[in-house]
Amino acid sequence: MPKNDKTICQVCGNTKFRELYHTLKHPFFEGVKPRPYKKVLFFNLSIEECTNCGFVFKKSSARADRELDKFYKSHIGMSSAAADKSEFSFGIAQKFINTIVQNIDSKKIKTVLEIGCRDGLVLGQIRRALGAKVVGVDVSTAKPYEDELGPLNIVHAYFPTPKIREKFDIVYLCHVFEHL
Repeated sequence: MPKNDKTICQVCGNTKFRELYHTLKHPFFEGVKPRPYKKVLFFNLSIEECTNCGFVFKKSSARADRELDKFYKSHIGMSSAAADKSEFSFGIAQKFINTIVQNIDSKKIKTVLEIGCRDGLVLGQIRRALGAKVVGVDVSTAKPYEDELGPLNIVHAYFPTPKIREKFDIVYLCHVFEHL
């Protein structure tokens, strides 16, 4: 891995990293259906790990960042579960909720943050099931999911963001690794 003195771990401030994955032609499929894609972009992709604390991140590429910014700001930019009331979308939420209830004392869960929530459909189901205060963060500008409890608090930004300062009992992300 070429030495890059500008890269600093966001968690511990370390400047030494171990490359976990690298490819010169990693595909990113732009479009809303499996085929045909609107276009396929190829980027240099490097996933690295801090040698001190183990934080894993995507090493930045200016070209990839520019293209992904354009994609996420477009009307077809989409992340997280599909923004519909399909069995698949609700199934994601239910499996996650069941995992919490079975493995964690869910009565102690008062606050939840979802990173990459799109409109917050899954987060809304978690709010209903746990009665917790929930916050989502996503780069899309999708209208926040709303139910009988009202609209969700969705912060439209990349994570981490200075717009979210509070601590949470649970922080989770689902289907976001491909966006990192």
